[in-house]
Amino acid sequence: MRLELKVEDKYLLEIFANELNSNLKPKEYEQYYQNRSKKHNAYISFHSKKIFYDLEKYGVVPNKTFKLNKLPNIPLQYMHHFIRGYFDGDGTVYFHNRYTPPQLRFGFYGTYDFLSSIRDYLVEYVGLNKVSVHKKKQSNVSMVTFATLNNIIKFYEYIYKDANIYLKRKKEKFDLLLNNL
Repeated sequence: MRLELKVEDKYLLEIFANELNSNLKPKEYEQYYQNRSKKHNAYISFHSKKIFYDLEKYGVVPNKTFKLNKLPNIPLQYMHHFIRGYFDGDGTVYFHNRYTPPQLRFGFYGTYDFLSSIRDYLVEYVGLNKVSVHKKKQSNVSMVTFATLNNIIKFYEYIYKDANIYLKRKKEKFDLLLNNL
């Protein structure tokens, strides 16, 4: 198995290796593209059939963005951890500059059916307002986005309760807004 993240998020790979009681150290590499952009990532590789099948059971599979069609059967008390993990991997949080002051928005990318199920879960169990899932033209990927302050606060409190492992750069965007209310 190979887990790969942006080099700035390498600390998560270190936490993962530590949780495995492993001496694995993330390796870094840069990849250049024809348009002169580059990707600077870090990764760890390891072999474990047990971890592979345990992750697969909960929908964590290669190219999950294009394969998941519904929320996995996870006990409710752990669902916020799953949603936070999915958000860290296939979510987005950004300030939309069309508004003054800029408006924070967050959302997810994935299959239409999966995003519908995650949206419905967040509406029912977290109290978010129901929004539309949008299919992207000429792509298998869809997107769902939330924007109201009420949705932001409820989502933030839900996914970060009892959390000690998360993508810091995404949480910091929420913190920037919420600390200035």
